[in-house]
Amino acid sequence: MKWKSITNIGAGLYNIGNTCFMNSVLQCLTYSPALANYMISGEHSKNCTNKSFCIFCSIEIHIIASHKATGKATTPLVIAKNIEKVAPTFRIGRQEDSHEFFCFVIDSLQKVCLSKFPKGSISPRDSMTTVIGSIFGGYLRSQVKCTVCQYESNTFDEFMDLCVEINQANSLTKGLQNFVKPEILDGENGYKCKKCNKLVKAEKSLQIEISPPVLTVQIKRFSFLNSYGGKDNKHIQFGQTLDLSPYMTQKNDYSIYDLNSVLVHLGDSANSGHYYCYVKGSNGVWYKMDDSMVSQAYNVFYTKGYTERSINTNSVIPKNTLGLKRKLEDEVSELPKQDIKKQFKISETEKKPIVEEKNSPVSNGSNPTNTAAPIKVVSTGAKRKLEDEVSELPKQDIKKQFKISENEKKSIF
Repeated sequence: MKWKSITNIGAGLYNIGNTCFMNSVLQCLTYSPALANYMISGEHSKNCTNKSFCIFCSIEIHIIASHKATGKATTPLVIAKNIEKVAPTFRIGRQEDSHEFFCFVIDSLQKVCLSKFPKGSISPRDSMTTVIGSIFGGYLRSQVKCTVCQYESNTFDEFMDLCVEINQANSLTKGLQNFVKPEILDGENGYKCKKCNKLVKAEKSLQIEISPPVLTVQIKRFSFLNSYGGKDNKHIQFGQTLDLSPYMTQKNDYSIYDLNSVLVHLGDSANSGHYYCYVKGSNGVWYKMDDSMVSQAYNVFYTKGYTERSINTNSVIPKNTLGLKRKLEDEVSELPKQDIKKQFKISETEKKPIVEEKNSPVSNGSNPTNTAAPIKVVSTGAKRKLEDEVSELPKQDIKKQFKISENEKKSIF
């Protein structure tokens, strides 16, 4: 799914009282290209006859306004005030679950699409042909196979998202493997085969029959076995692409997915914590959306596989000195040893290693700013010592590797 237009990242969303669960879901929906393209077209509001609150109109207005408010923060006040009409059990100011809110929103949008038809006149299969069904909807096939006569019993159910267990998985792909792993029905739990007409040993499996254009996966970290609502904080790996074909009934050319957004829960239980998300903007850049704060989430770093010279971690060597035969060992040996871990970004214009600070202020699509300490160039012809210059360099403890915390819950959109 591609964007119809390329724009800068949109607005952040103010937290008006424990509404981070709502803000993070709205941001993920705002940067889901298929849904956003339709909402920005204004097709629904042109034909909507609802005179009261309409969740579809409200989401449409919100997405359009958000994309136009680059560098600002807005408040989804209409949605917040009417949250009980979308999620009847929710209350503003109370800790709520983002995945549950997402399900309420999608279900409410789907009900609006179906409201134009007489109740009960649309089959479950036909319901997946609505705008929302055609974006988020897919089908699961549940199969029970007799091991005696090989008879197969198949049922099909629509879904708008997948819930993946991680209690025996350390990656999304392993979780999906467990999701489709056959279950053995035997003994007292045997299967009554229609063909054999008796209880038999059988295999029960669940696979994806039709994959949706937008796949939403909930990584099930929360446990509600007790009133505390515990959470599994272990690290779960997932890539920027996902091949869904191993988990489908049959392979096709439309089973490769690109990561579009990640919704994160920071905390130790379902009853407390904070939600935020990472989204991929229409410009292809990843951003962190943390309530009203919007910041660029990723920088690209390249490490050269081979270099004919050692890297001087205290200065930048200009190009005009690289061809000189004189070595820098004498000068470098006088530099104090430092416990600094640095990475280098290769400039597209100069092809020089540029030392970058940990907190480079990159936000709202602006260009990265090099905020490193003043750089002293080592002259190969200088005979004097470098102690005075080195003393001007501030001590740094730089950690340049970006990763998502292991204590975070991730939902992939």
